Amino acid sequence: MIERNEKMNLYDQLLSLQEIPNAYRLWTEYRENLTEYIIKQLEGEPQSVLILGGGRSNDIDLKRLMPYVTHLTLWDKDEKAIHEARLKYDLVDNPKVSIVREDLLGIAANDYRIYAEALVQTVRKKGMNTSLEELSVVARTGIQKLEQKISVVDFKEKQYDTIIMIGLHSQLFSMMDW
Repeated sequence: MIERNEKMNLYDQLLSLQEIPNAYRLWTEYRENLTEYIIKQLEGEPQSVLILGGGRSNDIDLKRLMPYVTHLTLWDKDEKAIHEARLKYDLVDNPKVSIVREDLLGIAANDYRIYAEALVQTVRKKGMNTSLEELSVVARTGIQKLEQKISVVDFKEKQYDTIIMIGLHSQLFSMMDW
């Protein structure tokens, strides 16, 4: 259940739910197995690697990957999560690591906040008397505006030898669904 926080936008409250408590500790065996699998794929010449949606990197041991990469790029919309990952794996000052703070859909956090606020304001006008149809119209209009902002990322420009996506599919459209 989301605790009501008048200072925090609905989007930010929902975003906070994406952090899984104790994931690093609970996923130890999974992280070890997944990291070992990735290392086997990277064996040979060191490669430039892009991790999409890596966030806190609770599921991949970034430190163990470092001997196998010429450069590691962490791409996530959550700068705080990326920073936590870099701290956790002692990679803050590592010149082989860079970050890209961007939503893969090209939708800015503020766009999501505007959408969420429109929904909240619609309900606040009439409270429990808000019709589902009225709320649905606001939701559909907001989603259409968000969909217009979706842009395709051209990874060919960036030239990565390997691109890793773990669990990203479940996050891509989760905000609009929520």
